[in-house]
Amino acid sequence: MKTPRRSRGFTLIEALLSIALMSLIVGTIAGGFRLGKRVWETGRDYEGVQEVEEAAGALEAILSRAFPVQLNKRDGAPTIAFDGRPDRIRLVTTSDGGSDWGGLALTEISVSGDDLDLRSGVLRPEAWFGGAGGPARSAIALRDVAVFELSYFGSPEPNAPPVWTKSWAERLTAPKLVSVRLAARRNGRLIDASFVVRLRQNPL
Repeated sequence: MKTPRRSRGFTLIEALLSIALMSLIVGTIAGGFRLGKRVWETGRDYEGVQEVEEAAGALEAILSRAFPVQLNKRDGAPTIAFDGRPDRIRLVTTSDGGSDWGGLALTEISVSGDDLDLRSGVLRPEAWFGGAGGPARSAIALRDVAVFELSYFGSPEPNAPPVWTKSWAERLTAPKLVSVRLAARRNGRLIDASFVVRLRQNPL
């Protein structure tokens, strides 16, 4: 008596077709996982770049509102309210409300640990020279900062040729340009968002 064909098991061709079909299914699933992982990583990279660039844009907007007010020191000598160092900057900026005295703010930008700090408050001349009433509001502009370096371009003395320098303090004029080297690490990458901003030159 003959055994029915179905009870004999798979033929070689059927087995090969099954293996090929399983390989195709497994490959498709694995490819989907790889694609999903790449999309997720790309999204994280984009968010990291966007975060650093937004912080750089905010700093650039603050510096572009610099208003180089002339103040008198305790001995009566004039100085411009701009103190630039390689790793921090103090300056007077206009608020969105305008450029009158009521709309001027004392602003400080510096790195504390790995964070880029922004402090601001209403400008009071005594606060500029180290008295009471300094910046009252504080915020972290960017975390995990890897590079924050400042340099300044202008004429350090009257009638002197403009040069780049790492410090700009107790001068009679503000620098023409401020270069900001800014970079932060996100997802194992160093994201550079450096920029140069021009400052206004008409002090009160």
